[in-house]
Amino acid sequence: MENTLRVIHTSDWHIGHILHEKKRYDEFEQFFVWLNEQIEKYKPDILLVSGDVFHTASPSPVAQTIYYNFLANAEKHGCKNVVVTGGNHDSPTLIDAPKELLKQMNVYVCGAVTGDVSEEVFVIKNNDGKEIAIVCAVPYLREKDLRNAYVGETTEEKEKRLKEGFKNHYLQVAEKAKELNKNNLPVIAMGHLFAAGAVTSSEDELQIGSLSQVGADIFPEYFDYVALGHLHIPQKINNNEHIRYSGSPLPISFDEVNNKKQILLLEFNNKDLNIKHLEVPKFKKIIRLKGTLQELLKELEEQKNSDCPVWVDLTLTSGEPVQTINNAIDECIKDSNVEVLAKHPYIENSQALTIETKDFSKLTPLDVFNQILKTKKYDEEAEKELLETFSEALIHYKDEEEE
Repeated sequence: MENTLRVIHTSDWHIGHILHEKKRYDEFEQFFVWLNEQIEKYKPDILLVSGDVFHTASPSPVAQTIYYNFLANAEKHGCKNVVVTGGNHDSPTLIDAPKELLKQMNVYVCGAVTGDVSEEVFVIKNNDGKEIAIVCAVPYLREKDLRNAYVGETTEEKEKRLKEGFKNHYLQVAEKAKELNKNNLPVIAMGHLFAAGAVTSSEDELQIGSLSQVGADIFPEYFDYVALGHLHIPQKINNNEHIRYSGSPLPISFDEVNNKKQILLLEFNNKDLNIKHLEVPKFKKIIRLKGTLQELLKELEEQKNSDCPVWVDLTLTSGEPVQTINNAIDECIKDSNVEVLAKHPYIENSQALTIETKDFSKLTPLDVFNQILKTKKYDEEAEKELLETFSEALIHYKDEEEE
């Protein structure tokens, strides 16, 4: 349809993510090849990236090259406009640094708020210069962006001011969008935040940060769609069809391996919205296995027949000595495309560790580590090696703290 506006919603790329010390640049490259294929197929007017472009605030040169190569080639593959916002993992300065240069390529970035909401609101045009949409590109809002701290304020007061800060910010960008929207265009808001009622993975829970959950009511009704990032599981919020997380395109932890990964294709016919889910293929087989040693060895044998590399997280339910387990697994997967990235040994007493002291202030990290070792079935040699490794890590950590 000639008047259809097509938008692809993605988020949480996490370029440069390392899974248990394994670099994943090949997977990111494969994802962008696939994404370009979707762009060529659907010819979106706009591609949205709702935060966490990179996994760290100091991404490697390789990670940056992957990102900029994609942006440089997006138009060639059929994407007319790209809008990118910063997430909590991103450096706002790094995202914003090439802003003016990227704008010449119809790539609009917003790494951080500046106090001027007009810098977060973009009027998007097609190749003929016709206005086709308004995008409110709200990046990750840090606490300092939302509230002033007061001496003696309670937790409840802090939470209230944070939520008011979120709501006021989105009201301001909505008002700016209204000023610019002379032709009743679709208005899309972006956000990188934790919406109340959303489902999280354990990785999300680790990365969410200190900001409170916000309700869907912080988004003004003026928005025709809200493209969220931050949580890695694709979902709509409180049954609102137009407020959605696209989720991360790659599993960022073993907790996400069973989640279907997707991007979202939005089609606006005037103000009517249709949403399609485009499932992202798995570029590497990443699995979790649980069982006795013999059961796991059988499973690993079967995985050796896979056509692609296999990364495995193992949990033992039998109590063989650690060295026996390691030797058996290493022999089983030798010269294959299967790699075991994590092993969780069997713990006979699965109850929480009881720390043997009444004065926690006197405990050292080494004391805690020693007591954890008591719950494991390590032989004497393995226990000695683990203690030495942990001691070295402590020394390294202290040296970094003093720098």
